[in-house]
Amino acid sequence: MRELTYQGAQDRYGAGLNSEVRERLEYELSVVADMGFSDYFLVVWDLIRHAREQGIRVGPGRGSAAGCCIAYCLRIVDLDPIRYGLIFERFLNPGRKQMPTSTWTLTNATAAT
Repeated sequence: MRELTYQGAQDRYGAGLNSEVRERLEYELSVVADMGFSDYFLVVWDLIRHAREQGIRVGPGRGSAAGCCIAYCLRIVDLDPIRYGLIFERFLNPGRKQMPTSTWTLTNATAAT
C-alpha cells in the first residue's frame, strides 16, 4: 500500500513531494497499519479502479473519507485534503477502534434512463 500511495502522491502532487505531504502520508500510513486497515484500503482502491476501468462513473467521494490523503493519492476520492484543510481523524481516529467508512457513488453510464 505504501508504494501505491507514494506513486499516487507523485501523480497528484508532483515528483518532488514537499514535507507537508510526506509527513501527512507517513502519519496516515502509520495509523492505518497500526489499526489493521491496510487491506481495507487496498480492497476499496481495487473496487474504484476497476469501476473506472470498466467505464463506470465514480463520484468524487463523500463524507469523512475526503479527509484522508491516502484515499486522495489512491484516487479513491478526488478532493485534496491538504489543500482544503480536511482532518484525517474525522475518518480514522487512533482513539476510536472502529472500521472506517467510505461512501461512493457509482453510476452505470450505459444504463437507460
